[in-house]
Amino acid sequence: MAATLITLEMAKAQLKETGTARDAEITQTMAQAEDVILRYLKPERTGEARADWPWTIASVPPAVQAAILIKLVDLDTNRGDAIVGQDQTTIADLAIARLLVQLRDQALA
Repeated sequence: MAATLITLEMAKAQLKETGTARDAEITQTMAQAEDVILRYLKPERTGEARADWPWTIASVPPAVQAAILIKLVDLDTNRGDAIVGQDQTTIADLAIARLLVQLRDQALA
């Protein structure tokens, strides 16, 4: 699945990348970051009809794009080998949660 809610140019600006040598890697990480954020929002799991879903690059809320970009940097920087202990919450995860709290579909009880 390719990322559709951010562009390669947006991702490279966020990562402060100027060359093209890492484009394939960045493109893959973009898709991973977008997938993480959409799963966090979980609109398809609740069965709730949303008039604004699915988003396109033109209709995605800025907070969602910001969250994807934050997760992109997190995935690019923290590849999992530096996480110690059971609590694996990162500062990026906390920032994402705060950005998306109003957009997240509520969990089913």
